[in-house]
Amino acid sequence: MVTVSIIMNCLNGARYLREAIESVYAQTYSDWEIVFWDNASTDESSAITKSYDGKLRYFRGVRTVPLYAARNQALKQARGKYISFLDCDDVLLPDRLEKLIPLIYNEDSIGLVYSNFQMIDSNGNKIYDNNMDFLSKNAFRQLLGKYQIGNGTIITSMKVLNTLNCWFDESFKYIADRELYLRIAHDWDLKFLPEITMLSRMHEDNTSYKLTDDLWLDHERMLTKYSGMYENFDVEFAKEISQARLQVGRILAYLFLKFGRRKEARKVIRMHITKDYSAFFLYLASFFSHYVYRFLWDKVYKGIQKKLNCKI
Repeated sequence: MVTVSIIMNCLNGARYLREAIESVYAQTYSDWEIVFWDNASTDESSAITKSYDGKLRYFRGVRTVPLYAARNQALKQARGKYISFLDCDDVLLPDRLEKLIPLIYNEDSIGLVYSNFQMIDSNGNKIYDNNMDFLSKNAFRQLLGKYQIGNGTIITSMKVLNTLNCWFDESFKYIADRELYLRIAHDWDLKFLPEITMLSRMHEDNTSYKLTDDLWLDHERMLTKYSGMYENFDVEFAKEISQARLQVGRILAYLFLKFGRRKEARKVIRMHITKDYSAFFLYLASFFSHYVYRFLWDKVYKGIQKKLNCKI
């Protein structure tokens, strides 16, 4: 049995695929396999993948299915004690496994480990560093209110996954990964490495660029699911539920703004404008282009936020 199975799901991802695979082969920690699930691609993905040795195990679906159904199919093929994920457009830093595996290896109370990551553009240039400051233990409350885990940074175990009633909940269109990791965080301790261990690529073909109001519907379904699963959830986590809705509203508003849908951006964020000063800032910024908004957010709002936090 290998130590870690790295799950790669692919649907016509040839553009960045070789770089992603090479970043696994470049790992300083060598006890891994790639479980590659080809979701009936029609581009060169299959040919690229089959050029590698037996450490990459190739599987192909007979037809294209939704992402989370494909992830569950890939998980069934994993032979590793531990599980990680890598999207076909992302890149692992060479020491990622070497740094993260020891945090979970034979740690019975740890359900998931994760790290910071860096956002890059289509050419591999840095956009920004995603720097989190979450607590490592009992992180459910914190992550529910402010979720920032990069899917490509996590490592969990088959033992943990097999304690759950399902892996990726296929009823979700966009956030089944978030929903799964929050379920793990509710029942297990987490460990967090503040270092950057992977590069997450932002480009026009990202699913996140195509999000619509379905993201909001997905998120509300998740909260409804937890309300039925966890006793007194709505009361105990009322503050975090409000924060989570604000976070999703900001994401939708920014995406609407990016595509020039300013009225829709303002409609989304208006629901939260009296609850959080960042929502008010976003509402004002929505009258500008997303480039101006990005500048104002990075240079002005974050500076104000930092000063306010220092005074608390």
